[in-house]
Amino acid sequence: MALFDPFWARGNRIIMGGYKSGDIQFPFNRVEAPETAIEVTWTINELLNFFRTWSAYKLMQGTPDGTEINALFSKATTQFEGVSLPLRMPIYTAAGHVV
Repeated sequence: MALFDPFWARGNRIIMGGYKSGDIQFPFNRVEAPETAIEVTWTINELLNFFRTWSAYKLMQGTPDGTEINALFSKATTQFEGVSLPLRMPIYTAAGHVV
């Protein structure tokens, strides 16, 4: 969600970018890590409660963006009530070989 973008800490951006070599100093020879993800089926309330745990969500509260996201959450709660949402959240890994 674009509304969260200005509120993410640099460390979160590195994680969401997949730990690219340009973002972190990695002291080992990189090896390809298998793609992994968490796959769940959540209701809209479960998904929005997950978003509410994010540091970016907490930082935006009390700002105009916080007001906007909370209005969007309220609308989504009504619009998607009773709907099961299949979600896939990738897990990024920086893997290396110790020489």
